[in-house]
Amino acid sequence: MAAEVGGVIGQGTAQALTAKIDAALAGLAADGPATRACGPLAALVNLVNAQDGQAVPATLADELLSAARSASRALACS
Repeated sequence: MAAEVGGVIGQGTAQALTAKIDAALAGLAADGPATRACGPLAALVNLVNAQDGQAVPATLADELLSAARSASRALACS
């Protein structure tokens, strides 16, 4: 993902976002409850909210937040 968004956002921000997404995917892939992805998804939402309109352009932030919230709902994250 960092290569795809690297031109839109800074490398450090891209790496931070990618790390949260990778952690969520690892939580889904691991044995055990899929809700292991909930923490990383919440961290992603927090990071995007903090950087919305700053390090993360508003349009991209909206897309990331929508995807993360949809995944959280599908996993029944609290």
